[in-house]
Amino acid sequence: MIKQLRTYKFEIAGAILGGIGGYFYYRFVGCASGACPIGSNAVSSTIYFSIIGAIFLSLFSNSFKKLKK
Repeated sequence: MIKQLRTYKFEIAGAILGGIGGYFYYRFVGCASGACPIGSNAVSSTIYFSIIGAIFLSLFSNSFKKLKK
């Protein structure tokens, strides 16, 4: 379990940061009319942004690993 957490630490951090950003997007930008599929619901915006955050930081994980060596 600990080994998996260490392996995917950038993806987990990206998901957490993205989820926080998604909630803030819903809270402060949002969509008052309800027509926006992402901004009108807190759960959907949090999940969407956490997936985007995990993908974004996973792109840089190999670069960070190469710098460590």
